[in-house]
Amino acid sequence: MNAVLNLYLAPKSGKSPIPSDAAIEGCLSYLRDRGIIGPEISPSEYSAGPTAARIFHPDAENYYVPAELTFESLTVQTVKKVTFLPEAQDLHEFHSVTCPICEDDMDVSAFKDALNRIVYFPVDAVLYDCPSCQSEMTFRELSFGQNVAFARFWFHLEGVAFGRLQTQFVDAMAKQLGFSLIVVPEVIDDQADAWASPPGFR
Repeated sequence: MNAVLNLYLAPKSGKSPIPSDAAIEGCLSYLRDRGIIGPEISPSEYSAGPTAARIFHPDAENYYVPAELTFESLTVQTVKKVTFLPEAQDLHEFHSVTCPICEDDMDVSAFKDALNRIVYFPVDAVLYDCPSCQSEMTFRELSFGQNVAFARFWFHLEGVAFGRLQTQFVDAMAKQLGFSLIVVPEVIDDQADAWASPPGFR
């Protein structure tokens, strides 16, 4: 399996805040000053710096040497519409999506349909009727089995070597922005069959 791991740093709040330009620049300055990011390689996209390893959890040293602990790029993203993150994760990588009331698995075809609809409609306008307990809920209220976010602003770390970040790093970025952050993983498998049934789905 040829999979790529990306990470999002997104607002933890469901209110989907957008920080000021000054707050974003404060984060970028923090990253530059510590050698975590390098030059801008395209608008709002930055290469990894020489000390990118500083953002990863200490456990990473059990698996990688410091030179391997890096990422391909960091992108600052701001959009008008509330977006579900992970934005591009393969369907089969969501090990389970369940009803928060009865905890029954969401049918894979229903999940696929919901993912398609949130591209075109507001997140809170996309509803799911659980066939097991007859409860109606918004897409946002489902249990996804992993960290997710509903955001209009985020940092996207592409091609990361390790899936856990330093708590101190996340907290420092949150302090610059003025709100709490959540780390959202995104697994992209370029050999995946998009029609395959994910583990945990019925």
